[in-house]
Amino acid sequence: MAEQILKSKRFLPLMLTQFLGALNDNMFKNALLLMVTVKMASKAAVLSNVIAALFILPFFLFSATAGEFADKYDKGRVARVLKITELLLMISALIVFYAQSLWGLIILLGCMGAQSAFFGPVKYALLPEHLKQDELALGNAYIEASTYMAILLGLVLGTIMPISWVLWLLITFSFCGLTASMFIPAAPSVRQNAQIRKNIFAATANTLKVIYQNKIVFRCILGATWFWMIGAFVVVQIYPLSGNVLNVSNTVITFFLILFSIGVAIGSVFCGHLMKGFVHATYTPLSALAMGICFYVLYVLTNNYPTPSAPVSLAHFFQAPHSVSISLCIFVMAFFGGLYIVPLNTLMQKTASKAYLASIIGGNNILNALGMALISILTIILLTFGISISELFLFVAVLSVGVFFYICKLLPNAFWRSVLRAVFELLFKVKVSGAQNVRRAGKNVLIVANHTSLLDGLLIAAFMPDDVAFAINTEWSKKWFMKLFSLFVDFEPLNPTNPMSMRALIGKIKNGQKVMIFPEGRITITGGLMKIYEGAGMIAYKTGARVVPLRINGANFSKFSYLKNKIKTKWFPSIEMTFLKPKKMTVDSSLPKRQQRHAVSMQLYDLMTDMLYATSNVDEHIFTSLLKAGKQYGAKSKIAEDTNRKALTYRSFIQKSYVLGRAYQKAFEDEKYIGLMLPNGLADVVSFYALQSVDKVPVMLNFSHGQTQFVSCVQTLKLKTVITAREFIEKGRLEHLEKALIENGVRVIYLEDFARLISLKTKLCGMFDFICRTEPNDKADETAVVLFTS
Repeated sequence: MAEQILKSKRFLPLMLTQFLGALNDNMFKNALLLMVTVKMASKAAVLSNVIAALFILPFFLFSATAGEFADKYDKGRVARVLKITELLLMISALIVFYAQSLWGLIILLGCMGAQSAFFGPVKYALLPEHLKQDELALGNAYIEASTYMAILLGLVLGTIMPISWVLWLLITFSFCGLTASMFIPAAPSVRQNAQIRKNIFAATANTLKVIYQNKIVFRCILGATWFWMIGAFVVVQIYPLSGNVLNVSNTVITFFLILFSIGVAIGSVFCGHLMKGFVHATYTPLSALAMGICFYVLYVLTNNYPTPSAPVSLAHFFQAPHSVSISLCIFVMAFFGGLYIVPLNTLMQKTASKAYLASIIGGNNILNALGMALISILTIILLTFGISISELFLFVAVLSVGVFFYICKLLPNAFWRSVLRAVFELLFKVKVSGAQNVRRAGKNVLIVANHTSLLDGLLIAAFMPDDVAFAINTEWSKKWFMKLFSLFVDFEPLNPTNPMSMRALIGKIKNGQKVMIFPEGRITITGGLMKIYEGAGMIAYKTGARVVPLRINGANFSKFSYLKNKIKTKWFPSIEMTFLKPKKMTVDSSLPKRQQRHAVSMQLYDLMTDMLYATSNVDEHIFTSLLKAGKQYGAKSKIAEDTNRKALTYRSFIQKSYVLGRAYQKAFEDEKYIGLMLPNGLADVVSFYALQSVDKVPVMLNFSHGQTQFVSCVQTLKLKTVITAREFIEKGRLEHLEKALIENGVRVIYLEDFARLISLKTKLCGMFDFICRTEPNDKADETAVVLFTS
C-alpha cells in the first residue's frame, strides 16, 4: 500500500507541494535569523523574537478565514493560487534583499507565514478527499514525515548557505512547488454557500464553536496541540540546554535538531504502517507516557551535569558523560511524538464533517499556535522564578503523565491494548491480515474463531480493529485471572446449554456492539476443530448478524496450548491471524425449531472448515508439507501406525520415503503416473509419499468393501471400460486393468514387484520388511477398485 500511495497522482503532487512549501518557510526563516545574528548582533535578541512572532501571528489571524476559503472553493485551485503567491513573494524577497532592506525581508517572512496559514487547511482537507479510508493514516504519516524532513533540510540549508544563494533556491523551490500543484486533482467545493467573514475575529470564534460541537474532533485537536507544545518546547530549550548546561558548539545543537526531526519523521511513518489502514488512537496513550518518561530521563541526565569550562565540539561531546543517553532520549521522544500525532490527525479528518473539514483544520492550526505560545510564556515565567532547564524537563514530564492519564480516561482500553500488541509482535511476530473485513461487515457483527491456546483471547483483544465483547464460558468467567482480562475487553458469561444466557449477547449485537465467540467452547486437544456448538450460529441467526471467521494459526504450537504432550511446542512460535469475508446465516423459517438449530449448526461448522481450508497453503507440494510437519511436530513424534501397532516416527517415515522414491525414480524415469496396488497399511502411505518426493503422480488402487465402480478411474484416466473388481477376479481379467492403465500412461506396480524392484532383503537390510508382511484377501470377490489421486 505504501508504494501505491507514494506513486499515486492522488497523493504524490500534494506531498511534493507541501514538502517544498515547508522547506521554503524554514529555509527563509533560518537564513533571516542567521543574517540578523551576524549583521545586527546588538539587536539580535529582539529581532529574533520579532521574526518568530511575525511568522506565527498569521496562524492566529488567518487560519479560520483560510478554512472558510478551502471549504467554499476547489481546494486544488486554491493550492495553485497560493503557490503562485509564494513564487511572487520569493521573487520580491530577492529584490528587497538587493535593495538592502532588512525590514522588507522581515515583512515578507510575515507574508510567507500568512501564505502557510492559508495552505494548512487545504493540504489536510485534501487527504480524505483523494485517499481511501484505509490509506488515510499512511497519507497523514507521510505528510507529517515530509514536513519534519523539510524543517530539517530548511534548517541546514538556511544556516550553511549565504542568504543570496538561499533566495535563489527559494525561487527555484517555489517554481517546483507550483509545478507540483498543477497535478493535484480537483477537489470541488463541499460548501459553496460558505460565508467568508471579513471580521477575522468573528471567523475565528465561529470556527472554534464548530470544533467544540464535535467532542471527538475537539479532543483530537487538544491532543494534537499538546504535541505541538512539546515540539516547540524541545526545539527552543535545546539552545539553552546546549549552551548553559552541556556547553557544546553549534554543531551539537544542529545535531540535536536533526535527531529530533528524523525521530518525528520515522515515528510518523512507522505509525502509518502500524495502523494497517485503520483509524484508531490505540497507540496515543502509550506515546504520551513514553514522551513523559523521556523528559524525566532528560531531567535525571542533565540535573547536576558537570558543565565543561570550554565549549565542546561534536566529536568531543560523545566522550562526555551521558552524551549517547541524552541523544538517544531526544530521538526516542521525537519518535513517540510521531507515533502520537498521526492517529490524532487521521481521526480528526475522519470524524469531522466534510462540509466544515477545512474550517476545522484552520481552527486546529489556531489552537496549535496558541498552545505553542502558551508553553513559551509558561517557560519564561518558570525561568523567571529560578527554575533550571533540567527542572523544566521534570515539569513537562509531570504534565505528560497527566495527559497520559487523561487519555486513558477517554480511551480506557487503548493503553493496555497497545502494550499487548507490542509484546505479541515482539515475541510472537504476530501477522494480521484481512482485518478490514471486520469493518466491512457493518454494525451487527459476530466474530467466530478456532480455539487453539490460552493466548487466543488476549490476541483477539489486542489486534481486533474495533472494541469487541467476548462471550466467555460461565465456569471460565469465575476464574481469578478474568478480572485481569476485564481490563482489556468487555466480556459476557455464556452457558451454551442455557438459552437464557444468550439474551445479553443478542442484545449487544442488536445494539451495534461486535461480539466474539469461540464456537468450540474449549481449547482444541487435537490441533484441529473440536465439536461446534450451535449457540454461536443461533445468536447470528436471531440477530441477523454477519459472521466474520477468524483463523488463529501458530498459537497451538506454543506452551500455552493443550498439545504440549502430543506435539513439539515452544515458547514463542510465529502466529498468524486471518479475518475472512463476512457471511450471513440463512435458514428456511418454515422448518421446525429443532431442524433450524441443526441447520444453523451445520452452516457454522461448514464455515469453520472452509475457513481452515481458505487459510491453508493448499498449493504447497504435499511432500514439502510433510517436511514442515516433521519440523513442527518433532522428528521423534509418531506420524502413522498400522493394525499391528507398529508405528513410524516422522524421521523414519521421511527417510523411507526418500529411499523408496529414489528407487522409483530410477525404475520409472519416463513415467509420470505410477499405479500402486497395495493393501491398506503403512506400505500404502510410504509408497504414496515416496512417489511424491520424486514428483511422480501415485494412482492408488485400493481393494475396499462394496460394489463401487471405477467412476473416479474413468474420469481421471478416461478409461473406456467400467468394470467391478468381482468381474476382474471371477474372469481372471486383472491383467486387463493393468493393460488399460498402461495404455493411458500409467505404470502399475504389484506388491511382489517391490522385492524385485529394489532388492529389499539385500540392499535395504529390511528397512521395508513390513511391506512384504501381507495376507491374501479372502474377500477379494466382494471388493471394488477405486481410484484416488493426489
